[in-house]
Amino acid sequence: MDGTQFDTLIKRLAITPLTRTTALRGLVASAAALAGVTLAAEPGAAKKNKRKVCHCTDETAASCKTLEVGKKAARKHVRKHDCDYRGGRKDVSGCCFADTLACTSSAQCCSEFCGDGTCRPASSCAVQGTACTDNCCTGECLDSLCRPTGACKELGANCGAPAECCSGTCVITCMAAP
Repeated sequence: MDGTQFDTLIKRLAITPLTRTTALRGLVASAAALAGVTLAAEPGAAKKNKRKVCHCTDETAASCKTLEVGKKAARKHVRKHDCDYRGGRKDVSGCCFADTLACTSSAQCCSEFCGDGTCRPASSCAVQGTACTDNCCTGECLDSLCRPTGACKELGANCGAPAECCSGTCVITCMAAP
């Protein structure tokens, strides 16, 4: 350090108001630097720069966990891993489910169609309780409604009790509801 730099430093220190804490912190840092030790940053300083990323290894929510990484690392992580997303874990994967995997809502499926608990090609079949023409996802199409297999008999089928008929009316054969 030459004379000019030393004079500038002394003037800056003389003009800058110091509290006891600031002065003590400066002395400790100087002593540590002379000893070759690095001091940790203030508590919580590193936490401010962390970002949460939900890291998922496949389509299932069970494969997900929350990671805390730096801001740049978070962006890179989400770009590199298809199933990951920003923010903490939300009990869903960032990947959509392929056809034939179990689902609870259409939003989980890549095809955006969850038919009777299974991801299926978009609108490829009708779900139970909806109108059909032999295109039920599961079960069978009886009296133009998708119903569970064996749940009831359709109009015109032989019956022994009203409960056997989808219509609820049995007179030897299933009849239309009154």
